[in-house]
Amino acid sequence: MNLDRTMQAAVLIALGAMFATWFGVRPLHLRADALEQRTADLLVRADEAEVPTARLERLRMERDRRRRMLEDECPLVDVAMPPDLASVVGRVSLPIDGVTVVDQTFTAGTAGPAGLAAPEDWRATMIVIETVASWSAIRRQLTLVEALDVPVRTTSFDLERLESGGGMARLTLKLDVLHRAIDPGDES
Repeated sequence: MNLDRTMQAAVLIALGAMFATWFGVRPLHLRADALEQRTADLLVRADEAEVPTARLERLRMERDRRRRMLEDECPLVDVAMPPDLASVVGRVSLPIDGVTVVDQTFTAGTAGPAGLAAPEDWRATMIVIETVASWSAIRRQLTLVEALDVPVRTTSFDLERLESGGGMARLTLKLDVLHRAIDPGDES
């Protein structure tokens, strides 16, 4: 009888997880796919529109600017390989001395698509950097990020002054490390 209750509980938990995935996660993915498709359709329509050129010139300039940014961020690499996240973390980390750098954490995510209009074989892997340090140490860390020789893009930047720590601040920086997938169909 106890085994039957255990099986019932396992089935209920599995059903709950399936419902949470189906009604929670799946709609978000569908919405993101729809937004990406809509954006791609709008770009095609803007190229083919018979609207006076003056009205579309600003949009075309922005599109061209973004394409140039994407080309700069995703240079052609002959060899496809996973990113060396440990090397990136090692190059931007600061020594924790308890005075200028109090705390520092790095969190790496999984690889996903690089974004709109990016070639399909490009992936982006997120790294979240959280640092509690002096203003000069934070400036030094941002300089290290800027000097990276691997293609990265900043997706989020949050800097707040800490009231309790004289001259200290908290930096939360989200970076996408861009790389080519080993297999163009590979999602990781």
